[in-house]
Amino acid sequence: MGELVPYHELLDSGRLDWLWDGRLHTMYGYTSHDLATFARVLARPCPDCGAGQAERCRTTSGRELMALDEQHLSRRLRR
Repeated sequence: MGELVPYHELLDSGRLDWLWDGRLHTMYGYTSHDLATFARVLARPCPDCGAGQAERCRTTSGRELMALDEQHLSRRLRR
């Protein structure tokens, strides 16, 4: 997986800028708080599917999981 980038550096890198482009607000009604939570979740690698930082989780068939609530539970609960 590689070395983990600290959260603030990941935000500064621009790899999560797509979170705030308006599509998630339009699709799911996400608030700025929801987007910040999603960014924190995506800053962690997923132990279930192997998604790296700034990547969405994927199903075993390879489908990308789009919403915050669809990300694997173990990733959402990790600290």
